[in-house]
Amino acid sequence: MPPWKFLDCDAMIGASLVPPPAPLATASDLLREMDRFGISLALVYHYHRLKSRMNRLTFDDVKTSSRLMPCWALPIAPMALDEKLEDHVEEMIQAGAKAARLVPDSGPTAGPMTLRPFMLGGVFERLNRHRIPLLIPADHFPETVPYGFDQIHEICGAYPDIPIILLQLKFSTQAQLIALMRLHPNLYFTISWFGLFRQVESMAKMFGAERLIYGSGLPVGDPATGIGMVSYGKFTSLEKDLIAGGNLRRLLKDVR
Repeated sequence: MPPWKFLDCDAMIGASLVPPPAPLATASDLLREMDRFGISLALVYHYHRLKSRMNRLTFDDVKTSSRLMPCWALPIAPMALDEKLEDHVEEMIQAGAKAARLVPDSGPTAGPMTLRPFMLGGVFERLNRHRIPLLIPADHFPETVPYGFDQIHEICGAYPDIPIILLQLKFSTQAQLIALMRLHPNLYFTISWFGLFRQVESMAKMFGAERLIYGSGLPVGDPATGIGMVSYGKFTSLEKDLIAGGNLRRLLKDVR
């Protein structure tokens, strides 16, 4: 059991349309996996092809254990002509969630996820007003065309009070990430893919351990990778505590 209290920012319950090899079908399944790795708490969402249903399932899951916290799935395109996407942020706040994430659609008929500020400006304005952390999957950067580092740069600059957390960035993106981290103090990233040549320690030296977040990517990701980086990395005890969960706790506490 690691001495630091790990708070996982990136865990999914259920099976996506293209199911992972070993899905965690229920909250109990996730909790058993958390116990196996010594993870104290997790920010979770329950996958469903409908975002509205996804959030209801997520809140059903978190009711089963105080170790699970809800992460609200935000739509990026309206389903009805008169739908206002920013209303979903207010719904999220009323429900009691303190973090949001974008969940790409999956399967052969899924369209690409795009981050167009002219469509999502209202959403970003609400998130910015309330300082709500926004988790954005980035495992495909920079190969994708619909969105990538250019859009992250635009969002971070225009909405400096939104903590943007990039999930599962690959180590090959370090040059772009470093450039953006220098420009935007509201940009954070999960560490799991930065395991070569002490990249995590180097990033902490450049930007402070306060900008690094632990996130497993369960059920696809391996929790042990990030736990090992923190537990055996060249960090102080305080730095290890921050990366393991202190940083995310601080961001969630700052939501207003």
